[in-house]
Amino acid sequence: MRVITGSAKGRHLITTKGNRIRPTSERIKEALFSILGNKVVDSVFVDCFAGTGAIGIEALSRGAKKCYFIDNHPESLELIKKNLQITDLLNRSKIISKNIVSGIREISSYCQKIDIIFLDPPYLKGFIQPTLLEIININILHPSSLIIVEHSKKDFLKDQEGLYCLQQRIYGNTVLSFFMKEEN
Repeated sequence: MRVITGSAKGRHLITTKGNRIRPTSERIKEALFSILGNKVVDSVFVDCFAGTGAIGIEALSRGAKKCYFIDNHPESLELIKKNLQITDLLNRSKIISKNIVSGIREISSYCQKIDIIFLDPPYLKGFIQPTLLEIININILHPSSLIIVEHSKKDFLKDQEGLYCLQQRIYGNTVLSFFMKEEN
């Protein structure tokens, strides 16, 4: 696994053996950042269920001004820290060692609004809806904020009050769903 482009282009990231952490594939990561384009530059980015930190690190490498990494597994937290050191991006990062709901609440105390939130929860475990609900409830989105959810094709996303789905892109068994805040 490597950083695709930007200031850390080509740097190899540390991953883990086994299947506890399921990093986003290179193909999906490239597609995601192709869709996001220049929206990443100068953004405040959140990598939820961060795992190795690869998505947030890619955002920082491409010019995000700040990235918050949320995970609560000790192995993931260590990987994120090591990968930020490898890419020399630690100074624009904050690693939050909490469950997802507590982590999102903590972010709201650091900054007023978030530009891009990426969620890559364990597939088919019921984390998506409660996480989206918490994001809406704590009001950390501005009108052009994006929430991107990576999920299994089998994980049907219900409509979430306060959000609307802009688009979905399917890559084999994986779906990227893009949400924005509903206008009042």
